Amino acid sequence: VWRGGPRVRRGSQLSTPKAFSKLGRMNCFVPALAGSNPWVNSQRGRAISCGVARPRVEFRHSGRVRMAAVMDVETEVDSPQGVEVKEELVFEPIRNPLKKLLRSTRFFFSIRGRVKKGSVLFMTVGGALPDQRPMTSLLSPPPESPSLPELTTNLAHAAHDPRISAVYLKIEPLACGYAKLEEIRRHMEFFRQSGKKLIAYTQLGGVKEYFLSLSADEVYVPPEAILSLRGFNAAGTFVRGVLEKIGVEPQVQRIGEYKSAGDQLARTSMSEAQREVLNSIMEQQYKRFIHDVAEVRKKSEDDVKAILDAAPQLMEDYKEGGWVTGIMYESALVDKLKEEFNKGRTKEAKLKRPLRSVGWRKYTRVRAKTLALQGKSCIAIIRAGGAITLGKNGNGTCGSDSFIETVRTAIDSDFVKAVVIRVDSPGGVSLAADVMWHELKALSKKKPVIASMADVAASGGYYLAMACDKIVAEELTLTGSIGVVTAKLSLKDLFDRIGFVRENISIGKYAELEVDNRPFTEAEEEYFAQGAQYAYKSFVSKAAESRGMTYEEMNQLAQGRVWTGLQAK
Repeated sequence: VWRGGPRVRRGSQLSTPKAFSKLGRMNCFVPALAGSNPWVNSQRGRAISCGVARPRVEFRHSGRVRMAAVMDVETEVDSPQGVEVKEELVFEPIRNPLKKLLRSTRFFFSIRGRVKKGSVLFMTVGGALPDQRPMTSLLSPPPESPSLPELTTNLAHAAHDPRISAVYLKIEPLACGYAKLEEIRRHMEFFRQSGKKLIAYTQLGGVKEYFLSLSADEVYVPPEAILSLRGFNAAGTFVRGVLEKIGVEPQVQRIGEYKSAGDQLARTSMSEAQREVLNSIMEQQYKRFIHDVAEVRKKSEDDVKAILDAAPQLMEDYKEGGWVTGIMYESALVDKLKEEFNKGRTKEAKLKRPLRSVGWRKYTRVRAKTLALQGKSCIAIIRAGGAITLGKNGNGTCGSDSFIETVRTAIDSDFVKAVVIRVDSPGGVSLAADVMWHELKALSKKKPVIASMADVAASGGYYLAMACDKIVAEELTLTGSIGVVTAKLSLKDLFDRIGFVRENISIGKYAELEVDNRPFTEAEEEYFAQGAQYAYKSFVSKAAESRGMTYEEMNQLAQGRVWTGLQAK
């Protein structure tokens, strides 16, 4: 309770205007974390983060930062404008003596966020790095690694926290995309601007894990580590042949030359359009990897290409080539940290003492207000993560009802000055995306709305983004996919083989459109195709209106094609 204000239970759901007004009476700091959005970060203000997949109040902050937009004109950039935009988080230390005194006072009285001076912040990075925590039960084990907002917030807070002397980042196998890695690297570099050291350690990894480690001051591996720098690959799976063997006939309507979402059912091999898109995305990821490794390791791009082709298996080869800082077991690395950061007159005295450290889970309790980073403006972050569905949120899904409820709360609240829609979704049900789009259009008429794209904001994910005033993305975000796929599986042959019989009785020409015991009639197939065409035209028309284009111009760019953020720019 702050100053006798109202109580809000930890993990409470923020779903009604009453919740906003209740928070509005509290002298608390609920910070903005909207990825690489320069408009949001320039506000230096308060924000309410409304997790859509798990709607609740999240207390987070991206640090006292400003965004420096640097325009680098390139001659061979794979983008329509030939211009690459790089955004950097610029660290600004707190110099105001009164704020420093306030911060020290809050440290003294802090209980939940108490951290010893000179501590090393230990964090583990691995897995999918969700944009918000998935739903869990009380009996579920605690997560081993932080979510993306928890990780970036901890890095930003640690940069300003005089009690933190360094960050130890243990990198485990990653299952996220390169866009999230770009965002983490930007926060890692922001932390290093504070003059503190960031040390990375990895035992098992490939190009993604090594790409992330580039933003660390030092990178260590154990002697028998598996560091697989062998290049990039992509694959597609197709089950049409399997379905035919068991008597299942997929009837797929795919609108858009590059819309390959239905190919898994409809084809037995990769189409040339899908091959073109995958090669384009993979080539850009490859170029970015080569460029960044060469720049950080002070190598030529040919040297980086050579190491990928050689794919060394011995860690000594990486050490001798300058690709990693050193080879040692984790216990030896901890001893090295003791020597550097523990207090003591001799080396032996330092090694005898346990390393002063704090885990990432405990450090998430440190509030931005404690660090004197409180701002004045309030920004609501509404997270749309996972497959888009009708109804309420599920585990890994974004429900239209839950999303709309949160958006309407933001519309009615005077406490919210602007909104960021954080999209990390490959799409889903077109009807759900459309009703969510409508609510966002209503919101944009009353308050500034910015779309911030994470790893994927494609198809229905892009549908949401085009309702916003502005759209920002990482260079390697996957977006676009403006197209439509609908499908029906006919089980007639399967039923005949196993002797299963179903008889349909209906009134109406298209009443049996969705029955699964027979394929479409010619009239039904035409009707089914018309519905897909209508949905596609509606999608393209709204996208064209959003980007200030004609239908014909947008249709040429749409066609279900997936673009990287840089290509889309």
